[in-house]
Amino acid sequence: MNICALPTTKKNSYYIFFSNCIRIVSTLLIFRLIISERCRYYFSTNENSEILFFREENSTIDIVDHEFNLILFSNFNSRSLNKKNLVFRYKKENFLQFEVLNNLLLPNNIKNNNGTIECGFELSYFLKISSDLEELPNKPNSDLFKSMFLTFKFLKVIENKQLLKFLQALILLISIFDKNKASNFDFNIKELFNSGFLTEIDSYIKKNFIFAILNVFMMKYIFYDENLILLENINNSNDVSFFNEHIPYKSLLINNYNIFCRLENILRNPNISFSFLYLLNEINIKSLIINNNRGFIIPDSEFYFSSFSHNIFKSITISNFNDSSSSFLLRLNAFIGKNIEYLTLKNILVARNVLNLLLNKLNLRGLVLYDVNITGFPICIDDFTYSIKTLDYVDFSFVDISNSWWNDFFRRVNVSTLILFFRSKHAEENFINEFMKIDSMINISYFSMQFYFRKIHPGFVRALSHLQYLKTLKLKGYLAFENVEANLYKAVEDMKELEYLEMCQVNYNIRSLNLMLQAFKIKVLHLENIVLGKETLNLNFFCNHKSITKLVLRKIKICVFFLKEIFKLENLKTLIIQFCVFEPILDSELLIFLSNNIYILDLYGTNLELIKDYDILGKLDNLEYLYLSFCKIFSEYLSKLSVLCNSRLRMLNFEHGALYPSDLNRIQELEILEELNLFCCSFINCSFGKLGNNCKFFESLVNLNLSFVNLTIEDFIYCKNFKSLKKLSIELPAFNLIAIRKCLLCLPLEELATNYIAENDKFKNFSHYFYERGIDVS
Repeated sequence: MNICALPTTKKNSYYIFFSNCIRIVSTLLIFRLIISERCRYYFSTNENSEILFFREENSTIDIVDHEFNLILFSNFNSRSLNKKNLVFRYKKENFLQFEVLNNLLLPNNIKNNNGTIECGFELSYFLKISSDLEELPNKPNSDLFKSMFLTFKFLKVIENKQLLKFLQALILLISIFDKNKASNFDFNIKELFNSGFLTEIDSYIKKNFIFAILNVFMMKYIFYDENLILLENINNSNDVSFFNEHIPYKSLLINNYNIFCRLENILRNPNISFSFLYLLNEINIKSLIINNNRGFIIPDSEFYFSSFSHNIFKSITISNFNDSSSSFLLRLNAFIGKNIEYLTLKNILVARNVLNLLLNKLNLRGLVLYDVNITGFPICIDDFTYSIKTLDYVDFSFVDISNSWWNDFFRRVNVSTLILFFRSKHAEENFINEFMKIDSMINISYFSMQFYFRKIHPGFVRALSHLQYLKTLKLKGYLAFENVEANLYKAVEDMKELEYLEMCQVNYNIRSLNLMLQAFKIKVLHLENIVLGKETLNLNFFCNHKSITKLVLRKIKICVFFLKEIFKLENLKTLIIQFCVFEPILDSELLIFLSNNIYILDLYGTNLELIKDYDILGKLDNLEYLYLSFCKIFSEYLSKLSVLCNSRLRMLNFEHGALYPSDLNRIQELEILEELNLFCCSFINCSFGKLGNNCKFFESLVNLNLSFVNLTIEDFIYCKNFKSLKKLSIELPAFNLIAIRKCLLCLPLEELATNYIAENDKFKNFSHYFYERGIDVS
């Protein structure tokens, strides 16, 4: 009898019962395969560049669940294996690629690569999944995830688009499962992640898991210096100043309120919410930045802040909330806990009672206030005194703080970092009046102050002398008369632990500055004039020739003696000379060059014509980053670049420059160049395509900027050579867009930036082709 054709309801119910029993038994068998047995596999490579995996029958091995042993041996007869036990064939065309297995298939290894793999799970099952997404089960379970990620770890899954697609399929599985509450499978992702197995997984897999979640829900994002940025459009500008070196966590930056709302809706799914936030925590993204950069009005409707449901964030930044700041902060206050260590408020207008309610709830280690305005009150945080004793980091810019608050602050101060930027004489005086009362040593290691009223008060210098444990000192925008300046340098001279000194003022007392530099060894020196003055800076580094690793000079006239001193700095790694003027170097003047370790050179806006007889580029053998934008330089300057830079230079920035054939001949020899910026460059007797077919960075170049450069169709055809190009900025001509499109679609682009603003059908059609392929066009 055909059991599927049973006519009665009763018999159908028996069929359903037995079918469910069969499913349960099948599931238990799968669980037994995945969990209970410890498996041994033999593998052998063959002449077809395949790895054949054979499962040993009835293998019971004493091995820990998460252990994975791979043993290679050469004396092995693969013919002895029972072909009935062949469970998988691995090829380099496998959907997911594994570095360990690919290495076994290298031509010089393929003859001898035989061995065994012993592991605490059914490896063949996961290898089959890695080959075909359709092998994924319909319903997830914890052991599936554990074993799959352990396979990724031990066989070193290769990071590519296939891995991302695979993880996206997993995310869909989790998401769909979460909606189906009637599932017979017990799958608790919170329990799974809390078991700690993810700590063993490589960070690039965790990052790709995060990217997969965002891709599934069609969120735009970029990763910048280990920080995650969510965007409406991939070409939106990003204010990286939000990433704060004084906060010990990486950040999730949300670029506007609409994006924040979209993320909150996604995180209403419990499994997705826990997975996303847990993974952020795993890669140290514990700072949340909400930047309402478009000034959206925040509705007063209920908001549940799913982002804070698992308390992973230790730092919050709220920026550009104006009229709606109070209501937003009031609701936020109801959801955050005392685990918040750092609070940053930027460009907001808020009611005094709301701000104080938030500030006094938290035991803050760090507080950043930037242009915070209080409705109805000129004074900002007078009522906030509860957490002063816990503060370690304070950064106030453009806020008015009263004398009484500063008085309380200095009586109980425990901060190691104090950063101040004043916008009014009154605010500055409130601080200085209390700062001058300091009469004992304070253990501050980082002090930065931007003055509003340029004249330094003698009392400020006396108080500064009590900060003898400083490691970083930054004083900007001040004017010190000769007697006060001498005392200032004397105060700095007594800071024996100082490593970083930045001073920005109107000209310098050369004698006092030289005496100060003679007194201690420093690692970073930053000197800047507010305006380019007539006086020439003539410094002697004395005992700092070996200690200085970074030198920054801005708007300064540099004499020959000082240039000689600069090039005596033996361990100098970063040299930044911007908007400066050099004295002419005479042929007879010999410059001894000892700064062979410079790997970052930035000469932005500096006139180099007066030192053209001194070959700086030819002496820098270790350059990795070279910035020569807006420089006044003589022709064919790039052709002087040291030959040893061929295998080192990664970035060349040459905006508003003139390129000659000899320059192109030199550039083409760079072997690992990743970023080339030729914005607004002119080509003299040559064109971009004349870099030639022997160009060495066809495989390495990732970012190319040819904006406002006159290009021909031959130049676009030449661009097809750059096999790794991800971002291209170009000047689009108003003709032959079809031919240009064909050229560019051959590239692995992710971003295409143009300055073509004509809103015509041709350009819309041109852009459409790129959008269809997931390439953002702006």
